[in-house]
Amino acid sequence: MTKTTFFDENLIERVLWQFTMKEQRANAIPATCRYARYSANPTPTPRPVKINESDRTMNFEEKIATHYGHGNLTAAIRSGLQAQGITPEQASVEDLGPVDEFHIGGRAATVHFFDQIDLSETSKALDIGCGLGGAARYAAHSFGSQIEGIDLTPEYVETGGALCQWVGLSDKVNLSVASALSMPFESGDFDIAYMMHVGMNIEDKRALFKEVARVLKPGGTFAIYDIMRSNDEDLVYPVPWASSAETCCLAGPATYRAALEEGGFVVRQENDRRDFAIDFFEKMKKANAGQKSPPPLGLHVLMQQTTAEKIPNMIANLQAGRIKPVEIYAVKQ
Repeated sequence: MTKTTFFDENLIERVLWQFTMKEQRANAIPATCRYARYSANPTPTPRPVKINESDRTMNFEEKIATHYGHGNLTAAIRSGLQAQGITPEQASVEDLGPVDEFHIGGRAATVHFFDQIDLSETSKALDIGCGLGGAARYAAHSFGSQIEGIDLTPEYVETGGALCQWVGLSDKVNLSVASALSMPFESGDFDIAYMMHVGMNIEDKRALFKEVARVLKPGGTFAIYDIMRSNDEDLVYPVPWASSAETCCLAGPATYRAALEEGGFVVRQENDRRDFAIDFFEKMKKANAGQKSPPPLGLHVLMQQTTAEKIPNMIANLQAGRIKPVEIYAVKQ
């Protein structure tokens, strides 16, 4: 099938308006609030509780899912479309691009990433950490592939399913709630697997890549586009994928390569995308100079009031050389 690319520089410039936001919000509401329940009864002395590794993993994954929660995401996206005079039934994959591609570079990065993967109408691909399913819909629309997506955040999966219906891709894209460390698929079920900005929330890269290898056919491709560590300096938080170091699992390319090789993969290509990212953000800054408000749809819809803090922090970490986006393409032996 001929590749379909609908890259629009103006669209990309609108997508990440919030990447150059500098004004701090007034009367901000904290992203998360902690509530305590008090009792007049004395608190009993707690007993030591042994936590096994599966419980620890579950608790960590619950924190990740909570971090990305929104509360009313489908309605917010519907409202953003309607503000542009678009009904959900009229929406296209391109219309949703500003909000459903939650990674550095937006659609430009997606196009570059998939142009290096051999997807076709006969491919069955796995999107690990699919989010709202933006990359999955792009792949299905552009290449005709069948895509299965998994994510920890139920609201993302639910909203992503609605978006697939809106653009008529429910027959090509199926999204479900699942852990990347224990996937609900048969061994050798997929031709291709990929993940985009996911590894930053998964500490055990070796276990992750072994599980990916399990569900891939021999000779299958595994493609990664993640934010990775460039040095050992502490990051400035919060960032889009973590509010603090507690749920940030960054690793360097060398760690990824070693884990991939241990999992049974051969790395065939690695692309450092730091220059691309810096150039991208510089273009955004110039394009949005003088803008007083974001577009109806963008990543600010996902991150809400925390956008003005998280995005500048990410850019600062990138410019300081602490992080960089990297592509890695590997093949299962």
